[in-house]
Amino acid sequence: MHLRSPALLVGKNKQGLWVVRDPLGLRGGLFTTRAEATRFATVNHGRACAAILVPYPIEREAGSNDG
Repeated sequence: MHLRSPALLVGKNKQGLWVVRDPLGLRGGLFTTRAEATRFATVNHGRACAAILVPYPIEREAGSNDG
């Protein structure tokens, strides 16, 4: 059984790309526009998902310190 997080984080990384990922960093992707990122969150994660727009830089993988 594959459990999905009830929320996805959406924000920009240090390179200026839009990042979508679950809190554990198991699912998500990188996008050039906010519209692409939010569309991915909606289409690929389902209606029950909340997309949380974060005001700070986030990385594709949870805990990533890549600069």
